[in-house]
Amino acid sequence: MGTHFRPCKKGMDMRLFLMNQKGNLGLAMAVVVVAFLSSVAMTGVALKDAVSARVQYDGLQETHLLRYQAFRGLLACRTTDYSGEGFTLPTQQFDVMSTDARTAYFMKTKIVKANVTTGGGLYTTNGYTVQSLVSAKRGSGSGMVWSRNVSPVKKYAEKDIRRSTFAGYHYFSDIDQSENSDLGVEAGRVYFYGPDVIYGKVHSNSDIWVEQLGGGLNNGWPTFYGDVSTSGVFQSSSGTVPYTTIFHANYFEHSPQLEFPATANLIEAGPHFPGGHDPSKIVRVKVSGTNYHSWIGTIQMHARPESIDVYAAYPPPQGPELFGYWLTKMDTVWVEGPAGSVSNNSIYCPNETWIEGTFTGKQTWGCADTLSLIGDIVLTETPRGVNPDGGALPGNGNLHDFVGLVSEQRVNIKYGFRDPVDSLRHHDTCGGDTGDHTGIWIYAAVCALGDGDGDPHKDGVFTFEYQHPHPSTPDIRIGNTVYNKIDLHLRPYPQTSLNPWPPALDYPWFNPLWPEAAPYMERGYIHLYGSVAQRRRGFVHRSTNDPPNHNNTWNFPNYKYGGACQGMNYPGASGAGVGYKKDYHFDNRFSFTQPPNFPETHTKAGLTPFDSESWKFKKPPTNF
Repeated sequence: MGTHFRPCKKGMDMRLFLMNQKGNLGLAMAVVVVAFLSSVAMTGVALKDAVSARVQYDGLQETHLLRYQAFRGLLACRTTDYSGEGFTLPTQQFDVMSTDARTAYFMKTKIVKANVTTGGGLYTTNGYTVQSLVSAKRGSGSGMVWSRNVSPVKKYAEKDIRRSTFAGYHYFSDIDQSENSDLGVEAGRVYFYGPDVIYGKVHSNSDIWVEQLGGGLNNGWPTFYGDVSTSGVFQSSSGTVPYTTIFHANYFEHSPQLEFPATANLIEAGPHFPGGHDPSKIVRVKVSGTNYHSWIGTIQMHARPESIDVYAAYPPPQGPELFGYWLTKMDTVWVEGPAGSVSNNSIYCPNETWIEGTFTGKQTWGCADTLSLIGDIVLTETPRGVNPDGGALPGNGNLHDFVGLVSEQRVNIKYGFRDPVDSLRHHDTCGGDTGDHTGIWIYAAVCALGDGDGDPHKDGVFTFEYQHPHPSTPDIRIGNTVYNKIDLHLRPYPQTSLNPWPPALDYPWFNPLWPEAAPYMERGYIHLYGSVAQRRRGFVHRSTNDPPNHNNTWNFPNYKYGGACQGMNYPGASGAGVGYKKDYHFDNRFSFTQPPNFPETHTKAGLTPFDSESWKFKKPPTNF
C-alpha cells in the first residue's frame, strides 16, 4: 500500500481565502499601508541622497569660491597699495542654474591687520589676514522665485599675507652709481667684482655692472647666490660675462622698479625719542638688551672767539708775529639724556643719532638725520661671527632678536669720537684683519632713504666717515707748556683764495678727532649679518687719490679734499686704500620677518609685492 499525503487544512484555507474574489478589507488596507510606508522609506532614502549630494556640491563649490576670494583679497592689496588697518571688499554673488532651480553663492571678504606666523612657524611678524565667507541661497520654479531655502553649508577661510620689506634684500640700491656721478657716468660708475660674495637677493632700479677685477675665489668675477634683478640691464667692461659662474640662482633684466621712499612713515608714526627736532642736537644712544641710555650733545658756537697769533715757526713761537685773527669754531657740549626701553617696536629720533649696543627682541631705530654707528650692533643671543639664521638648521637660529637701522638721510660708520664720559678718543669701529678686534660688527637690516633731489652727494648711502684722511699736527709739550692748535698758528683759518690751505695737511676739524698726526687709512672689516638698502651706492672703500675728490685744493662745496690721502693703516690692517674690506652675510630670517615698521616695498606703477604664508579653513564667525 502506498502512503498518501493530505494537504494541510490551514494552508488550504489560506489559499482559498486569498483566492476569494470578495477579498478582505482589512488585508487590503494592510497592503496599502505597507506599500505607502515602503514608498515613504524609498522617498526618504532618495531625498537623503539628494540632500547629501546638494550639501556636498555646495561644499565643493564654496571651497573653490573661497580660493578665488583669497586670491581676490591678495590682488586687492597689491593693486590698491594697501597698508592701513583694514578694509572690506564689495560682496559678490555667483549664480549656478539648472532647468528648474538655481543657487546663489554670496561671497564676503575683508582684509585686517594681524600678526602672521611665518618661516615654517618659527617667527611672528606684522602682516594681514584675508578673511572670506561663502554662503548660499536657492531658488526654484519656472520663474526662479527665491525661496527661504538657505543652504546649511557655510564655509570660511583665512589667508595670511605679509608685505615684502627692504630688509628682505641682501643688497638694494635705487641708483647703482656713486656720489661722483655728478661729474659724469664714468666718475660715478660702481660695480661688483671678485671679492664681492652676495648670499641673498639683490635688486637695483638701474643697471648693474659686474667686472673681472680684484681677485676673489671666482676668477676675479663676483658671486651671487640669491636672485639678482635689475630694472635696467647687466653690463661689464671686462668682456664676455660668464653668467653661469657669476649667478648661482635666477637673474633678471628689465624687472619692475621698486619705489624707494624718502621718509620712514611707519617709524615716524610710532614712538618718538623724548625731545623735539633741534638741528643743534646730537643723540648718542647705547642699547643694552631692551633698555637704552643716552647722552645729548649740543652743537654751539663759542660765545667768546679765541685770539690766534700767527708766526713763521711754531711752537714755540719764533720770530715776529705775522698777523692775528679771531677763531670762532663750533664745539659740542654733552649732558646725560633720557633712558628708556624699546621692545618689539620702533623708535624715531628727530635729530642726528649715534648708536651702538647689544640688542634684545625686535627693535628698529630710525632718525630724521644722519645715523652714525659708533660701535658694534650685536644681538643678545648670537655670538660674533655666527649667522643668526641658523644656516641649514633655522630652528637652531636666533628666533628673538632682530634689529633695523633706518635713516632719512644716510647711515655712517663713524671714524671716531671723544667719549663725554672719559674725554678719551675712541676708534671703536676700526680694526685689523685678524684678532679680537677686526673692524665693526653689524647685525641689522640697514636702510638709508635720503633723497638729494638731484644732488647725488645728498642721497642716502651706507658709507663710512672720514674718507679723505690727511695728517695734522697734534699737541706738543715743550717743558711745562702744552702747545695746541699748532696748524692754526702757522696759517689763517678759514682759508682764503690768497692763502689756501696746504693740500697735504688736514683741514681743521675735518677729522672728527682732529688733530691726528697719522689718521687711519685701512680700518679692517665690515662684518655685516643682515641687509643694506640705500638710495645710492655708498663707498665703503676708496682709493687714496680719487681724481673727482682730490685735485690739491680744499673746496668743500665742490667736494674737493686736498691732495692724495696720507696716514697709516690701523694696526694689523692691510691694504693700500682707505676704508673697509667687506664680510657680508645675509640674515635669511629677513626673508620671512622684518624689524618693526621697516620700510615696505612698493612697485612703481604696478603691483605691490605681498608674500603668502598660509591658507586655512575655520569655523565661520558669528559676527562676520
